[in-house]
Amino acid sequence: MLWLMYFATSTGEACEMVDKAIKELKGDDPKYAAAPFMRINIDLEGNQSQKYEVKNVPCIYAGKEKVFEYEAGMQYEEVKAAVGRAMDRFLGDAIL
Repeated sequence: MLWLMYFATSTGEACEMVDKAIKELKGDDPKYAAAPFMRINIDLEGNQSQKYEVKNVPCIYAGKEKVFEYEAGMQYEEVKAAVGRAMDRFLGDAIL
């Protein structure tokens, strides 16, 4: 099974925004409920972040492709829209 690999930290406003966006998107639209996320806490599993060459968190990979990376100053609605696009891309690729 393919997963969206979501790299995050234990704390931080940016990771909290992505967590909230994922939860809302999955609850608001049935197509997003099918998007399988694996949340990887880099504070606890740093070796995984090295494997993917993660530079900034939060970020989301679909396979080896980075499909979302938080940029400083992003507002919640921007984060939610970007996470939605990442999920759309993943689901579109998974269907093909």
